[in-house]
Amino acid sequence: MRKISLKFLFTLLALGTVTIAYAQKDQARPKTIGSKNIAYGKNCSSNTPYKGYVTSVAVGYGGANKSDTKNWISITLVDKNGKNPEWYWTKDDADTDAGKALLSTAQYAASSGQKIYAECTPGGGGDHDDIKSLWVGPDAPSP
Repeated sequence: MRKISLKFLFTLLALGTVTIAYAQKDQARPKTIGSKNIAYGKNCSSNTPYKGYVTSVAVGYGGANKSDTKNWISITLVDKNGKNPEWYWTKDDADTDAGKALLSTAQYAASSGQKIYAECTPGGGGDHDDIKSLWVGPDAPSP
């Protein structure tokens, strides 16, 4: 009788473990949003602020040449309808106080999902614009 009880107990434990593993496997699938092809930002300029949402933030160490190697911050934005993703560099890199402030603000915006308002300035080389300031929340300035 004791042998049967132990076999029954071990069987229940094994089935319970398999069920838990199966349930967690289903929940582990990431939900993707947006497009895989993200264009470099063109909608935020020194004359036209950007209003929308932050979808991702990245910090990367690199540069076009050795004198330009910095801890760059890249932010991906979507418009106020959650469409048209585009990415921007920030004016200040992550090693400066201003860059650290932009980085933490962008991370908060991405994790909270609140609307943003960004102002840009011409970037290095003059062929793109960089984010110079970022406001987050329901009271972010309106253009």
